[in-house]
Amino acid sequence: MEQWLFMQMVTIYSQLHIAETSIQSLSSSVENVPTNLLHYLSNTLKQVTPGMRAVDYNPLFKTKNTKTIIKIIQRLHSAQLSSWESLANDCIYLEIAIGTDKIKEHEKGVFTPAVTFVSPNTNRTLITLLKEIQNVKSQITIDITELNAACSDRFHWSEVSSQISSTPTIDTSLEGFWARWD
Repeated sequence: MEQWLFMQMVTIYSQLHIAETSIQSLSSSVENVPTNLLHYLSNTLKQVTPGMRAVDYNPLFKTKNTKTIIKIIQRLHSAQLSSWESLANDCIYLEIAIGTDKIKEHEKGVFTPAVTFVSPNTNRTLITLLKEIQNVKSQITIDITELNAACSDRFHWSEVSSQISSTPTIDTSLEGFWARWD
């Protein structure tokens, strides 16, 4: 159960990190903001959360760290899973913001609008979602760190965390895709 719990939280942490990095890279770019930018994060949160709600941790052999792990699970159940679900649902607002910015550009006579990080509705929505992502990420970092410590560093969280953080940003452009196969 401890291994499963760790892996689920690291999966969420990874997706939060990717979303955070993607939004931050768009802030210094003139690229169009993809409408599906946060789909994978949203889907992952929606898939993992029900399983996390069903966690019942009651080991046969209690150790000195059992209370710590139970406390982490209680914290997840009492507040954090709700914030995960809220973030999963809030990701839809990015598509709405992009659509709204496109409509406003169409009304100005621009028929092939570019919706970038500086587009008003998209910008405000991305900044709001980034704050929400960072909040959830900081909460889950505490949980993963405490779980790893309670399990005597069995999961090597510091190494896993640095591997996740050092993952390079992927070129998602068509040109980048074609270049890989040319």
